[in-house]
Amino acid sequence: MRSLWKRWRYAQLVKRQFSSQAGRGSLVVGVYQSEREGAFELTPMAKHFDDSVNGSLQEMVKKHASMMKVGDSRIFYGLSKYDAVAVVGLGPKTTDAISQENLNEPSETVRQAAAVGVKALHQLKMNSIQVDPFSDPEAAAEGACLAAFAFRRLKTGEESRTVPPVLQLYDEPEGSKQSSKWQIGLIKAAAQNLAREWMEMPSNIMTPTHFATTVTECLQAASTDEIDLHITTRDETWIREKKMGAFLSVAKGSTEEPKLLEISYRHPRARDAPLLVLVGKGKQETRKDEHVEAHVLACPAIVCLHQII
Repeated sequence: MRSLWKRWRYAQLVKRQFSSQAGRGSLVVGVYQSEREGAFELTPMAKHFDDSVNGSLQEMVKKHASMMKVGDSRIFYGLSKYDAVAVVGLGPKTTDAISQENLNEPSETVRQAAAVGVKALHQLKMNSIQVDPFSDPEAAAEGACLAAFAFRRLKTGEESRTVPPVLQLYDEPEGSKQSSKWQIGLIKAAAQNLAREWMEMPSNIMTPTHFATTVTECLQAASTDEIDLHITTRDETWIREKKMGAFLSVAKGSTEEPKLLEISYRHPRARDAPLLVLVGKGKQETRKDEHVEAHVLACPAIVCLHQII
């Protein structure tokens, strides 16, 4: 019992120490499970870091190797210049890229691992986190950025002062192939986080008119002369002319005027390609559960898809 008490006290002291410091650096690296019981294999970047600390990381991981399954994490302190190093499990090393569900399982594992590591370090108030590319820097960036997201816009008090951590790719120079893929992952994740933020906005603020205006400004800011992107906002008169009765009947439950947002994009090198039409409902609700959130998110998701493209 006394041993558990000492561990709890130590954990509290560590949290207090890190929550009172600023400008701290931290690192996320990965480890694969081996076929032999208790054996493991560090990722190339984890091995590179382990060499820089004279094998200290490997010695620490050995004590927890049997528990380092996919999605698990352990935090180690006092390694090199980093205040905390999160080691995350990647499961067995595999080359099977596509599953029967058409899912790239290695990339999905990397996303999960990066997210687990970033979330664990962010809970310790780490404001600068470097991430192992895990052989898939694009997926690593996506998972890390999605894990760092939190809806803060309308928060007050301490929650409003919480800022997301600065995310960087570990030990890769700017302009390298790995760094370029990392940037692509950050762009994809940032667009998804924008959709999540719009979904979380209350209905009395994110009205159809406000949403249409916000989307127009957002996409116009991202467009250039080379991008054939057009945004058109259709009003209630246009909707009536097109006899979209079901749309209008839903809108009768609100004093806000319905809007239909039409976004068209054509790639300059695909002028003769067949058209692909995506339709998303953006119905706002005062009460949100999982079923309602799926409907609210559909429209922002399509908008942010265009932003990624």
